[in-house]
Formats: sequence, C-alpha cells, structure tokens
Amino acid sequence: MFKFHQLVTTSLVVSWLTLGGIKPSQGANFAYESFNYSPTSAEDSLLNGPINGVGLNGGIGWLPYKNEAPSATHFGTSGLSYTDNLGNRLLTSGRSGALTNNVGEHGSFRFINTSAVGFPIPTLPARDPNLGDPGSQTQPGLGVDNTTVWLSFLMRVPVTSREDWDGKYAGISLFYDDFINGQGTGPFPLSKTNERLFMGAPYGQSDRPLNFGIDHPGAPNPIFTNQTFSGNQGFFLARFDFGEGASDRVRIWLNPDLNTNPSSSSADIDYVMPFDFQFNRIGIFGNSPFGGSNLIEFDEIRLGSSFDDVTPVIPEPSFNLVGLFSLVSFMGLKRCSKRT
Repeated sequence: MFKFHQLVTTSLVVSWLTLGGIKPSQGANFAYESFNYSPTSAEDSLLNGPINGVGLNGGIGWLPYKNEAPSATHFGTSGLSYTDNLGNRLLTSGRSGALTNNVGEHGSFRFINTSAVGFPIPTLPARDPNLGDPGSQTQPGLGVDNTTVWLSFLMRVPVTSREDWDGKYAGISLFYDDFINGQGTGPFPLSKTNERLFMGAPYGQSDRPLNFGIDHPGAPNPIFTNQTFSGNQGFFLARFDFGEGASDRVRIWLNPDLNTNPSSSSADIDYVMPFDFQFNRIGIFGNSPFGGSNLIEFDEIRLGSSFDDVTPVIPEPSFNLVGLFSLVSFMGLKRCSKRT
C-alpha cells in the first residue's frame, strides 16, 4: 500500500523542483552543434564535411555537406554563454564558431539528418534523385502541415557603425534544397536561391537600424526587433508552426527566460511567411567586416520539437539540490525512527 508519508514526500519533492526553478525534464535535440572542437582542428571546416581527412562532423543530427566554395569560418577562442533575468544559465559546451572577413559572401553548411531512424517529426519526401551524394544531397524536409519545430542559438556582433555595416550581414540561414535539372528553385518567379529564412544581423544600409531581425528572399525589407546587435549578444529562440499552404508562422524571442515557455504576446517578432516555408539545411552565413580577434561568433545551435529541447539549463546544486537531498533524507529518517 502507498503510505501517506510517501505521498507527502513525493509531493514535496515535486514542489521543491517546481519552486526551485528546475525543469522536471529536458527534451532531446534532434540536431545540435556546440563547436566544442580542439584548437588544433582545421579551422575552415565547422559545419562542412570532412576536409583533408579531418572529420569535423561535430554535434549530433547532421550529415556531411561538401561545400564547393572555401569556407570563411573558424573557431572562436572561447564559447558564448547566456544567463536570463532570473539567473537561469543556458547549458553550453566548449568554443564558438566565428566568421572571418577573408572572402566575400561565405558560409558553412550542414544538412539536418531528417532521414535518421526514429526522427521525431514527420518530414517531407526528398525530391533529389541523388540522395546519398554529399555534393548535391537533398534530405527530407521539415515543414509538414500541423507540425512545430523549435530552434535556438547564440550570436555576438562586435561594435559597428551604419557606415561600416553598409552592405554587410551575418546570421543563420535555413535552406530547402529542391533541385530541378541541377538548378535550385525558390518560392518566387525566377528565384534561383534555396534560402528560405535568415535570422541574425540583417543586410545593412545606411538608412536601416543596426538591430537583430529576420529576412527572406522576396521580402522588401528585414523584419527588425527592438534590440541592436552592435556590440551585443543575442540568444535567439525561434518557433516555427507549419500551417496549410502559405500560413506558416515564425515567432522569435530574443533573450527570453529559459524556464518558461514564452507566450505569443511576448514575441519580438511574430510573422506569417508569404510562401510555403520548408527547410532541410542550415548555414552560418554572411560577409563579415570584422577580422583578427574581433569576430562575429555563433554558438549552441539546437533544433528540437519542443521548447525544452532547445533551452537546457545548468542545474544549481548549491541551494535547490542540497535542499532537496536534505528534505528526502529528513523524511527517510522520520520513517526509520517510527520503525524503531
């Protein structure tokens, strides 16, 4: 029989966890990149596939991608971190990925392994007959109607002016690779790009604000948040709700609380895509004006099917766990004393 004191103990433990701000459970990412590579690793690899036999396919949930153009990314000297207004700290690991300015337009790309056994979200059929060829591979896409995908990442941009940022951009782009006769297709007439959504520091012009935001092919202007990126770091939390046809909804929260699933009313951006939004590949993308140690950095890219998947927090053992263990021990001692 389940004893009353056991019920009390269980209730108190659950209450302690809840009041202490600890998530009772953490979900599982289906794709994650921490950039926790050795300093001696080939620094032009990042999200690319093996280069010269060096297999830098870090993280989980990715497939190699053969980038034909030279990558202009390398590893930052230290990783980024994030602490919300309540003191919750994002779980992070290792170093960061950074953009350099040694070439023009550039990026490092990786296909999401949507064909993995047990992949947790329904996927769109792959359209490329060369499935399996890393040079032109199209994986099954994300974007099935009535499904939801969450994404989070950290991004830091050094101090810049509008003049210096003119013609520049940097961020994470989502691509949907759909090849017809070897040519990529886009959502608009005569579109030749496979890019579907950009998030980060949008393309700059002298009359545009230096604010974080999103952009996509065919948009007349970026959609900006109220937070400037110059000299600042942003923790991007994105929720993609795929509706029927062109009713896919994108919500972005910048630097949100990590323990509470955010409300729609608190979103920094709440946007309905003007085309059927789908993706199967990501890229760190841009033409950074910075070099040396002054670099645009990215870190902790996570994709999952829930809020908890992409916002893991570091447990605080000093108060919550010690108190919890003390509580459990106390209840155990009380039970023992009653038996003696």
